[in-house]
Amino acid sequence: LISAFVAGLPGVAVFWAMARIGRPWLGLALAICYVLLPVTVEGGRYILLDQPVALVVALGAIAWAQASDDPRWWRFLLFAVLAAFAPLVKGNGALIALVPAIDIALTRRWSLLRKPALWIAALLTLAVVAPWYWLSFKISAGGFNYAPGFEYAWLALATNAQAIWANLGAAGVALALVGAASAFRTVEPGEA
Repeated sequence: LISAFVAGLPGVAVFWAMARIGRPWLGLALAICYVLLPVTVEGGRYILLDQPVALVVALGAIAWAQASDDPRWWRFLLFAVLAAFAPLVKGNGALIALVPAIDIALTRRWSLLRKPALWIAALLTLAVVAPWYWLSFKISAGGFNYAPGFEYAWLALATNAQAIWANLGAAGVALALVGAASAFRTVEPGEA
């Protein structure tokens, strides 16, 4: 029960995101769809690190949304704490660093780049994460099977595409495409 609960928790972020733009019922439906995705159902059998990292990244995205709406020091620091914690849970949690960049680019909130709090929070996050990655890479030096070149890149792309399809299914891929396409719509006045 605990692992099923943890696996479904990121669905709360889906609900929050839709409620934030005034569509709570759609958010509830999408959160239920998230809980029914094959990767989530499979994760209900046992706790994987992907589940807590997804939750921390989702909380980080919520913290970033709050910080970008009302840029205060403590909001940037809360995002920094979550952004530092995410890759410590699992390495791919470092992708949380893309949230501010993508949000600033899509919403054109370039003025956020002039906020000292943003850069101090980024430096604090880096001060925690960089030594961890340095230590991790030092420990695992020589342990990676990496063959540079086009063939390796093509194999990695094909393998990841198969994994995405297997984990999300047709409905999940369709939802992801709809979500990605909606990010490029025109922002209405007063909507941020």
